[in-house]
Amino acid sequence: MKQADIVVVGGSAAGLTAGITARRHYPDKKIILVRKEE
Repeated sequence: MKQADIVVVGGSAAGLTAGITARRHYPDKKIILVRKEE
């Protein structure tokens, strides 16, 4: 199981924006983006 400080669920435009915003505000945190496989 992967460890993360911030988990973003959803790979749509909103999810990607949330991930980018989280990286800008918390550059030292580990961020994982979870999206649905097709």
